[in-house]
This record gives sequence, structure tokens and C-alpha cells, in this order.
Amino acid sequence: MSHSFFAFKQFTIHQDRCAMKVTTDACLFGAVTAHFLKDKNPQQIIDIGTGTGLLSLMLAQVTQAQIDAVEIEANAAAQAAENCKNSIWGERINVYHNSIQSFAAFTNNFYDAIICNPPFFANHLTSPTESRSLAMHQMNLDLSVLFELVYSLLKREGIFAMLLPYERATQSAELAAKHQLYLIHQINCKQTEQHGYFRIIQFFSTLIQQHTVEDITIKTNNQYTDNFSSLLQPYYLYL
Repeated sequence: MSHSFFAFKQFTIHQDRCAMKVTTDACLFGAVTAHFLKDKNPQQIIDIGTGTGLLSLMLAQVTQAQIDAVEIEANAAAQAAENCKNSIWGERINVYHNSIQSFAAFTNNFYDAIICNPPFFANHLTSPTESRSLAMHQMNLDLSVLFELVYSLLKREGIFAMLLPYERATQSAELAAKHQLYLIHQINCKQTEQHGYFRIIQFFSTLIQQHTVEDITIKTNNQYTDNFSSLLQPYYLYL
């Protein structure tokens, strides 16, 4: 998925100016979150760290929400704005070149749903490419700050969805609870049955409830699994 553009059924992602490209796990995250939210009829959604605009466009395809997409890196923000403007939902997606900290300070909006594919790596060697470091590392946004901001922006009974490496599952749930965000559903993701879990998708609410857990495997015998195919069928050209 490292091409300069990636064509989906109803939109195209150009990504030549974005440090972080479209990935299979990001597509799965978008599809799972869209499926989770579609019956909840969210009216306002914010996509924190939108990158190419992928997640905003996936959510726009299955909801009628107004979507604010925030991106700190200038080239990515410009390209996300173009990707969204060129889609059939362009009037419903606003892209902001800003940090989420600055955006949260000036917005008067509260959101029914918040989605974030945050910087994955804390306390690791950073990339020599500044834009990739911004996208991949917690130099500008750690999880504790993220949860604090999400709580300030989320409507009561709203939903926060996040994609993380599997090994951070317990840490993120504990940090979220300290900021009055409670895990309600978790999806553990595998590449194949032969691999261990590599990503988690977590859903949080301001309301305490018993959380549920499920597993998703992307491929078996070098083919997409039925579960993965069902989730991505509305988006992928060849499903």
C-alpha cells in the first residue's frame, strides 16, 4: 500500500505528500469504527491526526455526520484537505492544520464520536524525517494528554475509538479510566492465525459498563478472512 494513491470504491486517497501512508490496519480500524458507529447516528465527529484523511472519508461514507479532521503536519493536512474536497462528501468534512491541543482550545464544538490513530511509539528512536517522526512518535501528543483532550471534547455518552499496538492495551485502558473514559469494547487484531496479536482497536465511553472483547484475523491461507472481507467490502475495490 505504498503507492502515490490508493483507490477505494467511493473515494481516492492521494498520499505522495504524507509521511504515513494508507495501511491495512488503518483501513480495518476505519471499517470497524464505521460499522460500530453507523447505527448510533453521530452528528458530529472529530478525526484526530487525520493524516491522508482516510478515516474521515470512511466515516463520511456510512454516516451523515459533519466531520472535523485535525492534522499537525502541514503537507499531510493540505493533502487530506484535497482528498476530502475531491470526494462526494467534501462539504461535510473540514480539515484543520493544527495540533489537537490548539484546536481544542478554540473550538466550541462537542462531538458524538472521536476517532484517533495516534502516534504509536513512545521512547523509541525517532525517524530522521521530521514529518514521519511527527506521525509515528509521541513528541507532540502522549496518551495521557490525548485522553484529557478527548474527555474535554466528547459529548456525554459519546464514543472514542483508537488504534494502538497490542502491547499497549492495558496501559491505554488504565490511563483512559483516570480521565473518566471507560473501555466498552476491544478488538484484538492478528495478521494471520500463525501470528500473535499486533494491533488493538478500543472503544471508550464516559459511561462505565462491562466491556466486551473480540478477535479479528486479517488473512488465512493467504486470503482475506470472511470477517475482514465483510467489514472492508464497502470500501475495497476488489471485495
